[in-house]
Order: sequence, then C-alpha cells, then structure tokens
Amino acid sequence: MSLGKLVSIEILTKKPSASIGGGSSLESQGYCTEEQIIRQIRGKKEEKKVKLKRCLQEILESYNLKRVKANKELKEKFGITSKGYPFLIIKETEE
Repeated sequence: MSLGKLVSIEILTKKPSASIGGGSSLESQGYCTEEQIIRQIRGKKEEKKVKLKRCLQEILESYNLKRVKANKELKEKFGITSKGYPFLIIKETEE
C-alpha cells in the first residue's frame, strides 16, 4: 500500500495507518475536502494529486464514503464558508 493511500485512510477514518499527524476531519466535521487530504501527503502538489486519484476510489469503497461536489445545501449543512464549491468526501448516508 502506498504512503499516499495510508495517509488518506488515516485522515478520513482516524485509524492510524501511517505516522503522519492530522485528526479526522470526517469524524469531527462530517466531511473533509480533497485539498485537506492533499496537504497531508508529502511531495509536490501535482504528484500528490496523482497519488490521491490513484487510491481514492478504493478508499471510498472500503469505508462507505463518497466524493461529491459541494452545493449550496451541503455548504449550509456543514457550515462551509469558503468561496467556490470544493469536492467533499462524506459518508455514504450524509447527503
């Protein structure tokens, strides 16, 4: 399993698979953004995006999560105040 996958799993599930810090945004906030995951993976930004894309689908399926584009309703529900509509990782039953 790659380091990127291990870090992503830890960030999303709070199950320590790698020794890299960062609490579980998914547990505390109900969601996390792809950008939060990318910040936790070591390497250049483009390389990190590639690492995430390679392993994200497997992680989503394994932990009953889904990747959705934020919309007005989701931003209100989760209290997201950032500009734009980022991709969110949420539990399958959240939306």
